Parts: sequence; structure tokens; C-alpha cells
Amino acid sequence: MGSGHHRMPIDKSSKAVLPQQSATTPFLMWRDGGADFCGRWRGLIVVTILSVVTGVGLQQIEFNGSCELHSVAESVATVFALVVGTLSLVHFYANGSVIHLCVGAGFVGTGLLDGSHAFLTSTWYAKFASSAPDSLIPWSWNASRIFLGAFLVLSCRAQDRQDQRPDDSIIEAKFVYVGVLTLAVLCFLFFAFVPLPTGYTVGFIGRPEELISAGLFAIAAVLLVRRGAWRRSPFSYWLLASVLLSIVVQSMVMSRSAKLFDTPFGLAHLMKVVSYVMVLFGVIYNIHILYRTSAQMTLQISQGEAKLRGIIDHAFNFIGLLSTDGVVLDGNRTGLDAAGVSGDEVFGKPFWETPWWTHSSEMQERLKESIRRANAGETDRFEATHPTPDGSLIYVDFTLKPLRDDSGEIIYLMPEGRNITEQKASRDALITAELRLENALDGAEIGVWDWNVVTDDVFVSPQLTAQLGSAETWNSLTDWVDSLHPDDQDVAEKVIADYLSGDIPEYINTFRLRHVDGSYRSILSKGQLLRDDEGEPLRMVGVHIDITERVEQQRLLAEQAEELKASNTELEQFAYVASHDLQEPLRAISGYTQLLAENYADSLDEKGKGYAHRTVEGVKRMQKLIADLLEYSRVSRNGNSFATVNLSDSVRDARILLDAAIQETGAVIEVDDLPVVLADAGQMVRLLQNLIGNALKYRREVTPEIEISAKRNHDGFWTIRVKDNGIGIAPEHAERVFVIFQRLHGNSKFTGTGIGLAVCRRIVERHGGKIHVESNPNAGCTFVFTLPDAPGRDESSSKLS
Repeated sequence: MGSGHHRMPIDKSSKAVLPQQSATTPFLMWRDGGADFCGRWRGLIVVTILSVVTGVGLQQIEFNGSCELHSVAESVATVFALVVGTLSLVHFYANGSVIHLCVGAGFVGTGLLDGSHAFLTSTWYAKFASSAPDSLIPWSWNASRIFLGAFLVLSCRAQDRQDQRPDDSIIEAKFVYVGVLTLAVLCFLFFAFVPLPTGYTVGFIGRPEELISAGLFAIAAVLLVRRGAWRRSPFSYWLLASVLLSIVVQSMVMSRSAKLFDTPFGLAHLMKVVSYVMVLFGVIYNIHILYRTSAQMTLQISQGEAKLRGIIDHAFNFIGLLSTDGVVLDGNRTGLDAAGVSGDEVFGKPFWETPWWTHSSEMQERLKESIRRANAGETDRFEATHPTPDGSLIYVDFTLKPLRDDSGEIIYLMPEGRNITEQKASRDALITAELRLENALDGAEIGVWDWNVVTDDVFVSPQLTAQLGSAETWNSLTDWVDSLHPDDQDVAEKVIADYLSGDIPEYINTFRLRHVDGSYRSILSKGQLLRDDEGEPLRMVGVHIDITERVEQQRLLAEQAEELKASNTELEQFAYVASHDLQEPLRAISGYTQLLAENYADSLDEKGKGYAHRTVEGVKRMQKLIADLLEYSRVSRNGNSFATVNLSDSVRDARILLDAAIQETGAVIEVDDLPVVLADAGQMVRLLQNLIGNALKYRREVTPEIEISAKRNHDGFWTIRVKDNGIGIAPEHAERVFVIFQRLHGNSKFTGTGIGLAVCRRIVERHGGKIHVESNPNAGCTFVFTLPDAPGRDESSSKLS
């Protein structure tokens, strides 16, 4: 036992005790003592033959007994019957077998009836008797024999039922005792006060009523033989021998008695005492064997229990012992500590009422069902939850097993539990991960393959076969090669061979696989190789990703890009040619119009002069528009290569070009630290010139204020902000201002062609950036654009004001 651990004592009278435990040990000793099956049969046959010979042979001897001698014989029989009955009852309380209860009670009752028979037939009581001796003596004798025979039949039937249904309460001892005493008292009163007819008849059988008890003894003998307990128990053996002797006594001796106290009469009384002595010998022999081995068994059990207790208490699993009705008899230290209880708190209680189960009525019902199954001979297993002392729950793999004795009878139930909380958490996490992976593979339409390099076996997932429109799978690498596009086979095989040999560090390849409809799907394949301890390839595991749509989209995009490039080239060429070639006719129109106005001024009235003036102005505007269009076309066509450009220098150059307008408006320009970017220097000046000039042109009736700042992004770009306090732009027109030739104001108010901001966007986009405007009417504008950082350069700046 562990320290502080107390096991519940097992009640020897309870159903949970091994019914045949005492009988089993005597059986072993009985067999080891030299008796065998054949020998026991021979013994019974000898007893029967001797009984018959004695009963028949001694009847030839003339013998005349007396009433006094009869009283002595019955008194002796009474003593032996009571001793046999008492020892049998002691045996019953030692092993709980119902046959010892019934036999013991039967012999006690028989002893009481024999004693009543001796008293009622004595010479002293003769003057008070209500019946003559030849009536009272035969009937009271036969009542004792019938009583014993009936109890022997009852004991066999009760033991048979107990063997078949060990969990049922067969018979209560107190009811047997009450019944025996009641029958004994009633028989005494009956024979003491009821007049009886004579018990003798004339003929070969003088007392035919003796055959009734002989029949009961015969039935008892058959039942005892059928049970077979006489083969392993000295008590049952000598009880059967006694019954066989009693059959001879009743059927062949006492039934032949013709008068009181004749030879059969006396011989029957003597043989009855001998039959009692036989049972007494069997009981004493059984008890002797039981107690002779008890000390040894107790010592062995104690030593074995101490060893077993040490092992069980230190076992990793929870282990216990239950009676067949579910009462806790024992439990190991591991199980008690898991619930934070002591043995005294749970031993003797129904298992389902202990702290392991009371937290859940569902668990309690499941345990009760498990107990029912175990009592039916099943080993039941299920997943349970047990609370811990801190209130949390652990998951337990619980098993309940039936424990049997040597005869196969279930005597105990053994609960066993294993803490699987961590395993369950790992299992649930694995199931969740597998489910997520499966859903991810299904959603992404990713197929999985597994190639055993050694055996050339190939496993493919359902997603992979679905990519090819077929439920068929590949069995080897050859099957996979056969499904490749003929133009891809050599390259695909070489990539795998190079990866297996270690010539390339990773396996990534694209190829085409045949679809079930005969077409080919483009596949991106990635894999990982597993090697053994010697570095030899074992298996490859990887994925197939169907990129057919992606490849097709890339092909279409490439075609569209080529078409767009050609179209842009044509447009730029057209714009350049158009803007260049239109210059000559416009200059001719302007020159001839001016000559007309100068040489024929006297001939033209005021209206004609006005037409000439508007024609010249229109030509100038047309020239300006064509010049801007030419500049717009040159952004991509004639741009310089990119280099490191300090935007502070670009702002300075732009201010020089706008100096007249700045002086005229009195504009204040504040410039923060600006970075060095990778750009076209000339286009940076043009970009800032357009934005600053735009702020000067679209000013309000206040002094123009312009702020230029910069901020580094995390994507390798700078964000430049040019903020003014001009007239602003409505948010709905924020995108329109960057469209070529789109103007928000008439030419009479603000001159221009509407191409300046379009040029700004074209310049920014050429540099890989983006531009937009943040503004509201009368709230100024903030133009925001991005430019790439100069590689390997820290930002540089200069403060301009």
C-alpha cells in the first residue's frame, strides 16, 4: 500500500466475493492428496455395494431392540445431525455457497426432528402420547427423513441457480432459518397431539411410506452427480456417499421392517448415524483443508499484494477494482491523485457517485451502461472526461473489464484509464490542420503527389487527377512521363534526374500534361526529396498547380503589350509628324495674313482688320497647341536616360524659368529637404515647372504661397507634394485635369491648351510613379506624385526659400 492509502475490506458474504474460492482450493488439495476421478467413482460404488450388502445381509440376524435403545440411537443421531448442520453453516459463511446454507439448515432441522422423535417415542412420554408406538414411531421417523431429503433436493436446485445467475439474490439465510424452525415446531406439535394410524402393513414391504424419502434421496443423488462438485470437493463427495447410503436405508432396510425394534429397524437407525458421520467427515475434511491452506495463502497473498500494490500505485494509468454492482473496492495512487481524493472518500461508494464522474450526468449514464456490459462479459472502452483538483477537465481513454475466477464466473470489474489529454489535443490539431490543408488544396486546386523512388510507386491526390479530368491514377513514374507533352518529356526527365543527383538545389519545373479530353494543361510542379542516412534518394513529395489559365493570360497580355507598343509607337510617330508638318502651313497662313494687314491696310475697313487680327491670333494659338502636342509626344519618344537627380536642383532650375512670373506675382515658395531620385533630369525640371507654373496661373487675389515637401516610402519610392493656396479644383474634376486638352476654365480667363498636367502625368508614369491631386474649391491644390529612390544613395536636400 502507498503511504496513507487504505483499501476497503471485502465483505466475504457479498456477491463480489469469489463463490468457488474455498471450493477451488480444497479441490486442488483433494486432487493433490492422491484421489483421482476414477478413484472417487470406485469409492462411491464401494459405498453403495457395502450399503446394500450390509442392509440385506444383516437383516438375517435376529435382533430385538427396545424403546430405550431406540431413544439412545436417535439421541446420537440428533447430536451428529446438529454438528453436521452447524459446521455446514460455518462453511457457508466462509465461502457464500448456497448449497452449504441449505444442507446446513437441513441437517439442523433434521437434528431437531430426530430429537423430537427420540423424545416423543421415549418410555417416559408414552403415557402422554396421543398415538400408539407402532403409529407414532414410524411416522415421526419418516418425517425426519423426508425433511432431510427435501432439503437436499432444494440445496442442489438453489446452487444450480446461483451458478447460472450469480448476481441474483437466490435465497436469504434468515428465511431458511425461520422455515426450518417453523417446520420443526409444527412437526413436533403434529406428532405430539394428532392421533396417527399404524405405520406397518402386512407383506414384503412392511413400511411403504419409507419409499417417499427414498425417492427424494434418489433425486438428490441425481442432482449431486449432475452438478459434478463431488469431483473437486470432499464435502460434496461424502455428501453424495451419505445420500447413496440413505437411499439403501430407506428403500431396502427400513421399508422391510415388520415391527418395532426388529433387525431392519435397528440396522436402519445404525446406518442413518453412519450416513450422518459420512457428511460430518466431509465437512471436517473440507474445513481442515481450508484452514490448512489459509495461512499459506494469506501470506502469499499479502506478499503478492504488497508487490502488486507498489507496481499498481506507481503505474502511469488509473487502475481500480469494483464489485459487480459497481461499488469501488480499491484504486491506485495515480487515479486518486488525479481527482485529488483519498481512498476513504471513494471506497465503498458506487463508482458513478465518485468525483471522477459526478461532474457530468451524461458520463454517469455512460459508466452505468459500461458496468452492465462488463457484467455481461464484455470489455467496454470509451473516451471519458475527469475533473482535476484545479477544476479543469482531462480526457481519459477508459476501459472496464470483467475479472473471472477459475470457473469463468465474473467476480470483479476492473476500471482502467489513461490520460490522453495531450494526445487528443495533438490529434485534434492534426485533424484541423489536415482539414485546413485539404480545404486549401481543394480551394486552390492544388494536386499532391508522392513518388517512392525505391519502389517506383506513385500516389496522387484526387485534386491532381481532377486537374486532368480523370479518376485514374499513375502507378509509376513511367505513367507520368507518358502523360507529358512530347516536346516536354526530355526536359522534364532531365530536371528530375539533375535534382536526384544533386546538380540543382531545388525541384521546380513547368510542363504540359495530357487532359482526358486530349488537350494539354500547363502545370507548375514543386517537390522535396527525402534521402536516407547514406544520402540515397528515398521519396519525393510535391504539388502540381494548374497554371493553364495563367499561361494563356500571360500569352494574351504579351500579345496585347506588343500591340499596344506598336500602337503607341504609331501614335507618337503620328503626333510628331502631325505637329512638325503642320508648322509650315501655319507659318504661311500667319505670314500672309500679316502681309495682307500691312500692305492692304488702306483697303481694309475695321471689320477686315479685325478678321486679319483674329486670324493671326488663332494661328498663334494653333502653333502653341501643336508645340505642346509635340512636347507631349516627346516625353517617351525623346526622353533622356535615367540618372541620379537632386530634386532641389530641379526646383532651382524651374524657378529660374519662372522668374518673371514669380516676380510679377510676388509668390513665396518654401522647399523642404528634397531627395536624390533616379530620373530624367530635363523632365524633372519640366514636371516641377508645370506644377509651380500651374499654381502661379490659377491663383486667387492673394499672394501665392507654394510648399514643396518629400517623404520616403517603404517600397523604394519617394512621395513629393506640391501644395498651393490657389483657386482649387472640385473633387469630381480631380481626374479630368490630367486628361489631354481637358480644361476647366475658358481661354478668356486663363490662357493655355490644357496639356500641361497631362504632360506631368506622362512624365511621372514614365518613371514608374503615380500622380493625383487633393483639392477643394478656394482651398488650393496639393499635387502628389511618386518617384523612384536613387539606389545606394541617402537622401540629400537643400533648403530653398
